[in-house]
Amino acid sequence: MTSDTVMETTTWWSQTHGGDSDVLVAYFSMEFGLETRLPIYSGGLGVLAGDHLKAAADLGVPLVGIGLFYRGGYFTQGLDESGRQTESYNALDPEALGLVREPVEVAVDLAGHTVTAAVWRADVGTVPLYLLDVPWLTDALYGGDREHRIRQELLLGVGGVRALHALGIQPSVYHVNEGQSAFLTIERARALVDAGAAPEDALRQVKRSTVFTTHTPVPAGNEIFGDELVVRYVGGLAEEAGLSAERLLALGRSSTTHGFGLTPLALRLSSHKNGVSQLHGEVARQMWNELWPGDDPPIDAITNGVHLGTWLAPELARLLRSVGVRPEGPPDWGAWERTRDIDSEALWSTHAALKERLMGYAGLDPEMLSIGFARRFASYTWVTSIY
Repeated sequence: MTSDTVMETTTWWSQTHGGDSDVLVAYFSMEFGLETRLPIYSGGLGVLAGDHLKAAADLGVPLVGIGLFYRGGYFTQGLDESGRQTESYNALDPEALGLVREPVEVAVDLAGHTVTAAVWRADVGTVPLYLLDVPWLTDALYGGDREHRIRQELLLGVGGVRALHALGIQPSVYHVNEGQSAFLTIERARALVDAGAAPEDALRQVKRSTVFTTHTPVPAGNEIFGDELVVRYVGGLAEEAGLSAERLLALGRSSTTHGFGLTPLALRLSSHKNGVSQLHGEVARQMWNELWPGDDPPIDAITNGVHLGTWLAPELARLLRSVGVRPEGPPDWGAWERTRDIDSEALWSTHAALKERLMGYAGLDPEMLSIGFARRFASYTWVTSIY
């Protein structure tokens, strides 16, 4: 199964713009999980984003990724003698990791202090991922206090849009993957006003070409900032977009957030929004229904997929190829019927060998019935797996 959201975005755009095939999606995310040696991700959000880039490359979807290069990566978890968690960071060298330095730099004002970001490129097949780098600011993923977070998120949203412009890239769709990059909407409105658009017309243009995927329907997963912090860091940018401080704050208001929320901002300034499963879509519509009083919340659901070539064990991939099924590259759905031709004994022995390897890694007896629970229990669902 490939990452369906990538295809949904381009299909939606083509259908709503008269079949226009001239599409380029700019996919913004706070984290990307491409491979373990590049630890700029912490979990599902980043793994999904990385799989989207890989799936786009396989399918030939015109897409570029925009994120941050975290010099300290994400921490390695450990336990001390008392059983308490410890975190350790390892400094990352972008050149040693094979990243390419782009010949542009991006300036972003952070409450009167201008930072200049380098731009690195990681090639994911045919899809480029651009990562902004300010060593003291992009020091670690999800580290620091609230002020550090809003600085990072301004760098991602505002700096990311400016990096694309500096590189001569003109996206037709901006995909906000979770709310952390939602400030890109204000930067895009500012640029349109600077080019002569009226403020409300600029917001409408931004909304028309913005897609938003919301992930976590619990307060901890939806960024909230105090009004003073938002006005201090974003007020000047909003003013250049023709928005007063009151108008800016209203865009992030809801009774759920009790402050300025990036999720309400992204929901209000996107024309297409989705959850990541049917159940999640239903919960998200309930959670944010106040933003559309008297109407059904226009939040769809696109069930998450994975990049098959990344997550399929090599042993299973070889079995698939033996009957003419290619697990990598563009999907050939008709070919999957040939999986019925795989020798049953070969399939079972492969399953048993993979199970034994997993149980050995976990220190468990492969002959015992083992029931594994998901590491994190979200409040709206839970998953079990039985081996």
